[in-house]
Amino acid sequence: NGSIMRLAPVVLCHAQDLDAAITAARESSRTTHQTRACLEACESLASYLWALLHGEQPVRQTQPDQSVRGTGYVVESLEAAIWAFEHANSFEDAIL
Repeated sequence: NGSIMRLAPVVLCHAQDLDAAITAARESSRTTHQTRACLEACESLASYLWALLHGEQPVRQTQPDQSVRGTGYVVESLEAAIWAFEHANSFEDAIL
């Protein structure tokens, strides 16, 4: 999850160009996390954050509660983070 946890500033830096944000997200991951799963997770999160930043409805995750697992694996971390963001009523609830 290291490459997705530092991604928000990359998207903010490229807030006017989605393609540039996605490219920069992939490149920011390459320094420490070069696997396909990490690169694709960065692309997904960059697209999600970019949509939120522009008041658009991001592509929603459709996972049921019981399948969300917040492990250290990038795909599961991303799913858990998006699920928490979309389902929590407060920051505290999302973190817990």
